[in-house]
Amino acid sequence: MKKEPLISVIMPTYNGSKSIKRAIHSFLNQTYKNTELMVIDDCSTDNTVDVVNSIKDSRIKLIRHSKNKNCAAARNSGIKVAKGEYIAFLDDDDEWLEEKLSKQIDYFLAKKSKEWGGVLVSHKILYGGKYRDVVLKKEGDISKEIYLMELSLAAGSSLMVRRDVFEKIGNFNEKYVRQQDLDFVLRLLREYKMGVMRDVLSVIHGHSGKVSGERLVEIKERLLSDFKEDIESFDKRTVKRTYARQYLQISKHFAMDGNIKMTMEYLFKSLSYALLFSNRVKFLILENYLVLPFYLLRGLIVKERDGGR
Repeated sequence: MKKEPLISVIMPTYNGSKSIKRAIHSFLNQTYKNTELMVIDDCSTDNTVDVVNSIKDSRIKLIRHSKNKNCAAARNSGIKVAKGEYIAFLDDDDEWLEEKLSKQIDYFLAKKSKEWGGVLVSHKILYGGKYRDVVLKKEGDISKEIYLMELSLAAGSSLMVRRDVFEKIGNFNEKYVRQQDLDFVLRLLREYKMGVMRDVLSVIHGHSGKVSGERLVEIKERLLSDFKEDIESFDKRTVKRTYARQYLQISKHFAMDGNIKMTMEYLFKSLSYALLFSNRVKFLILENYLVLPFYLLRGLIVKERDGGR
């Protein structure tokens, strides 16, 4: 009987003491048992390390950074010491259903061809006490859908890759403070196909905190720059729609911050692409441009309430 392949699970954490026990137990409860868990503590200032050490299982390995880096660096530290043929990722505030690894590795192994570099499972998002299923459907080259923001990947807790993928495309880009998993997936898709499972096997715990416009523009501009050639290899309609949507999202975040100047700057950037469509009025309506004034009004009210901060 062929031995089951070892799966290394990498869990980055920073001040995750309130949720990491739930995440670790969802790993321990997996029906697939040939696993190891690499918990990489990114120099937490709370009692995260004590919580991890209180859970006794020989498969759990704790690695501690001597100084705070970022999530990408923590994942890379885990990759360096992982021994598995396959590597999966789990954020410290999310969790898995019991058959996640079992079903995912079976799906992966059934692909056989090495042109498939990774597999994503569908997930449910828990936000405000309510669950919403996000079922992924298309597989193969899903880069177009990612650029158009038509997919919610939650790759930080839903992705499994073959170990040799890192040798070809590199590890996580530590320049990305956020969305380093998105950058990684897009680089993977340059070389491999992505398997997608409709089974909802990950639970993503949403947060009330929002990304500021300034932080989002830094992330988006880097992505749009790093993947400029990839984006512009698509047909003209897709290119226009991609830039229009990406810049509109930035504009909305600045609006929620109550930043009129930057809201308008990125709105005009978005419109410079949106107005190129022959059915531009229909496009503006369908893409929710009309909600922008309401976002801005709400952002200004909140800003005034908080004393202009």
